[in-house]
Amino acid sequence: EDADPAAATSEDPQGIVYDSSGTKLVTFTISDANCSEVKTETITISTTPSADFTTTAPTCTEETVTFTNTGTTGDSYAWNFGDGNTSASQNPTNAYTTAGNKVVKLVTTITTIITCKDSSVQAITINQKPNSTFSFTGGTLCGNVGVDFDYIGGTTGDTWSYSWDFGKSANPPSSTSEDPQGVLYDSSGTHTVTFTISDANCSESSTQSITISPTPTASFTSTTPACTEDSVDFTNTGTTGANWAYNWTTFGSGASSASSTSQNPTDIIYSTEGIKSVTLVIVDTGGNCSDTSTQTININFRPNVSFITSSIPVCAGAPINFTNSGTSGDSWSYNWDFGKDAITNSSTAESPKGIKYANGGSKTITFTISDNNCTKTFIDSTTVTIDTLPNANAGIDTIICANRSVPIGSGSIPSYSYSWYPTKTLDNSAISNPIASPEANITVYYVLVTDTATSCMNTDSVTVTMLSPLLADAGEDIEICFGDSVQIGSALIEGQTYSWSPILGLNVSTSPNPMVSPETTTTYTVTVNGAKCDVINDEVVIVVHPLPDADAGSDVTIARGSSTQLIATGGVMYGWSPGDGLNNISIFDPVATPDSTTSYIVMVTDVYDCVNTDTVIITVVAPTVWTPSAFTPNGDGQNDVFYARGEKSGIINFKFRIFNKWGDVVFYSEDIDIGWDGYKIVTREELPEGAYIYNVQGEKSTGESVNISGVVNLIR
Repeated sequence: EDADPAAATSEDPQGIVYDSSGTKLVTFTISDANCSEVKTETITISTTPSADFTTTAPTCTEETVTFTNTGTTGDSYAWNFGDGNTSASQNPTNAYTTAGNKVVKLVTTITTIITCKDSSVQAITINQKPNSTFSFTGGTLCGNVGVDFDYIGGTTGDTWSYSWDFGKSANPPSSTSEDPQGVLYDSSGTHTVTFTISDANCSESSTQSITISPTPTASFTSTTPACTEDSVDFTNTGTTGANWAYNWTTFGSGASSASSTSQNPTDIIYSTEGIKSVTLVIVDTGGNCSDTSTQTININFRPNVSFITSSIPVCAGAPINFTNSGTSGDSWSYNWDFGKDAITNSSTAESPKGIKYANGGSKTITFTISDNNCTKTFIDSTTVTIDTLPNANAGIDTIICANRSVPIGSGSIPSYSYSWYPTKTLDNSAISNPIASPEANITVYYVLVTDTATSCMNTDSVTVTMLSPLLADAGEDIEICFGDSVQIGSALIEGQTYSWSPILGLNVSTSPNPMVSPETTTTYTVTVNGAKCDVINDEVVIVVHPLPDADAGSDVTIARGSSTQLIATGGVMYGWSPGDGLNNISIFDPVATPDSTTSYIVMVTDVYDCVNTDTVIITVVAPTVWTPSAFTPNGDGQNDVFYARGEKSGIINFKFRIFNKWGDVVFYSEDIDIGWDGYKIVTREELPEGAYIYNVQGEKSTGESVNISGVVNLIR
């Protein structure tokens, strides 16, 4: 069993393979056509091992490869790793020092009755592991100074990748270059640099520590831009401390100091303008690490300031010309302050002209020249001297009365000469205080005063006003009515004052033309005063007429629709208001027919045109029955029908009759809303004009009887 093949017919069968070990029964039969013989024997088959294994390859040189037997557990093992190394371990390891394809063979042996072996051969790949050795710039390394890194491991080629980690504060922090250069460190101290080289299969890293010494930061500020002659200060804004030295190697051309070792040099003055290059070097005291800052500063030109003037001294009020004798040009601005008493106090002209002073004395002149950058001021208090003008005093303006004289001017001053104009009305035009006798209403006198010591002149003037003779005009006599006001007097004359008496009835007793309202006839006197003039008076008589005695008559009461005659007295002209219900408003005795109670006012005018009023009240009451006094049945739609109207409470058993002059009834109605139209009731005969009698009968709602008759005029 388990034999392959399981049977054979050859005389000497070869290569029979058994799949399993153990005792096997072999039967051999030989026969011909007649006879046969069978022979049986037992054989023993020893166990044959199965050799097989796995590995951790592919891997890199210098890395350990682990081999694991995955075949039969044998009695012994023989490994050949293909690099000259062998092993008898069941699961050995091996590290390869060279790269390439390696043939690995395992022979597994089992010994029972006989020795049986099996072998397994596999090819594995060992990749080259790179060398990550590197170096960097030697000597003292300073912060912010480039450090160069060089790969010296020798593993080169396009298949390799490089990765650098430069550690903290590095700029850049990493790189993929083979030999990165100029790496900067922002901070001092020890920094760990890791370099890794790799391809698709293998990688190698190495680490080194580098020490960065502190590097200063050089920077500075200055008080520029400045001007020549300015004091410029420089301030270190970089690294400070006792371990650092400061070397200002140059301040540029024209500087008062060429260099300095002060940390913050001050008072550097430039004698020339332009762009200046300034360099500061900060270095540690060991001289290892340093930093340099070079900046340019701008020094602007400061102008020269001076001036000259036209001939001085001059008199106050005389013009002086100022001329700039310093820096000149369109780019500069000029500012002058001419000092106390200058009539034009300042100017922006380069060379101002015609500057005058109101008073004498030494003047302090301040002259400034500037542009957008630099300014310089020159102050001179000794150059300009002004002679004081003589005191010219013509006196104060004065008012005199007609044909009077008045002294003008003031006291004489030694060394002064005087000249007055006009001279005609002066007693002496060459003295300080002449007598003026003007002829015109207004005369202006001018005096020219000359200081003989300086030849300076001054003038003054005085106005003498000569008033006309005083005029008192109380106005014309006037007649007024009682209670009226009237204006008296005349227009105001300048220079005159007024006083009225008596003051009773006056609104303002000091006005030239007051309003007066006396209660009785009064004579008013005005007294007029003027400067140095005699007092004069005038009178006016105000005649006061009493108001007329207006009488509108006694109050009356009439029935609605009735009339009454008003009679007014007391004057020569009359006017009534309101005009409603009156037949004439301009007569003294109009007939009044008001529809309702009315107050009539009469305005009575007398022969003096004085006016007074009075009032009469006509009370209108409603009758039981009322009718018009006439009607006109002519078909014009107005007053065509004669109605008898009753009071609001109404009349019952109403009967309305119209009689002609013979007593015949020509119209009859029992309906208060039906009136007579001027025709006979039955025959409809048109009745002639004339007077007709009406009669109304009935009873009030109160039971009182009504029986009223009257006359109506029919008018055609």
